[in-house]
Amino acid sequence: MAGAPAGEPPVAPQVRIETGMHTAPIVRIALDRAGRLLASASHDKTLRLWDPKDGRLLRTIRPPAGAGDEGKLYAVALSPDGGTVAAGGWTKAGEASHNIYLFDTDNGELRRRIGGLPNVILHLAYSPDGRYLAATLGTGGIRVYETENFAQVAEDKEYGGASYWADFDPDGRLVTTCYDGDLRLYSSEFELLQRRPAPGGERGGKQPFSAVFSPDGRRIAVGFYDTTAVDVLSGDGLGHLYSPDTSGVSSGDLFSVAWSADGESLYAGGRYVDGTGNRPIRRWGRAGRGDYLDLPGASNAILQILSLADGGLVFGAADPNLGRLGRVGNRAGKRIWLKGPAKADFRGVFQGGFLISQDGSRIGLRVRRRAPGAVLPERAPPGARPAGGSGIATPATPVRGGGRGPCRQRLGGH
Repeated sequence: MAGAPAGEPPVAPQVRIETGMHTAPIVRIALDRAGRLLASASHDKTLRLWDPKDGRLLRTIRPPAGAGDEGKLYAVALSPDGGTVAAGGWTKAGEASHNIYLFDTDNGELRRRIGGLPNVILHLAYSPDGRYLAATLGTGGIRVYETENFAQVAEDKEYGGASYWADFDPDGRLVTTCYDGDLRLYSSEFELLQRRPAPGGERGGKQPFSAVFSPDGRRIAVGFYDTTAVDVLSGDGLGHLYSPDTSGVSSGDLFSVAWSADGESLYAGGRYVDGTGNRPIRRWGRAGRGDYLDLPGASNAILQILSLADGGLVFGAADPNLGRLGRVGNRAGKRIWLKGPAKADFRGVFQGGFLISQDGSRIGLRVRRRAPGAVLPERAPPGARPAGGSGIATPATPVRGGGRGPCRQRLGGH
């Protein structure tokens, strides 16, 4: 962007509208160890901090951003103590390398920038003790940094596709996914222990998206972007143990997985659509071996699920929606709070053509049906001149718009 030295993030001021909520998919969310702080990262180029208890917005952080994709966030991680939030994505400084930004959660100030990354950052994860930060990339594998001075301590470039996930177990071992079809398991010293193709169940998934250790590190749940299967593997050697029941999931997928804090429940969500047109979160008992229950989710893809110590969970979705569900039990995953989109979604419903009031204070749109979240004024017949100058009519000079048809949201770009 003009005004920024070569290799440096954009610095020129930009006008932005603050809506109090994300206006594009919430690609990743993160919690601190105590579950007192929730972070969310979005394609809308903002990083937001929330109180997970009631969904109250605590702070909006705007990382360096420029025109086009520059500044879109695909990854976020909170340090275990909640003092630092790391964010990455299409965070490229001009023509130079991509960056990870580290912000102080108390004041939102940028503490440090980790550069030198060859492609977009798709996932970030802190080790449980806070000593390490792992980053997965669109191409080029993974990088691991120690958090005292954020020097790189490990890398693995032998990845044949995008890596969308990394997760640490309680002992500091690391598991990652890759669209080359393989899962990789590393020791706490980041030596490669195992590299094995993800099973993908009988439905043959070749794109493992998420891989998450159970709280005791004995199991790894895997969700796929190209199949409705979910697998549970051994935490020691990545061998297949069992696959939860995904009956009724005939389309879409359950690519985002999570364990409950006690390891007794397994959750998954994604692009799976139920009979009502919503994207639920599926929960299985007995660590994924038991019966399933579909919990309320969102109207678009569930992009990440995180468990809370009280037995509930939080999730981020592509609507964008951010929500919290209560403990599964007698209340059966009751919704505690839900932050919905701050703007109307007109994808697939806008017919083209605007309406405008005579005094210019209000506008209307021609739509096939009422768009979710839209509050449209009553329309006057075309050409009408309403009394008082506040009704809606066709403008004297026709204004046309495009946007017909649905827009497929990409999980990442590179």
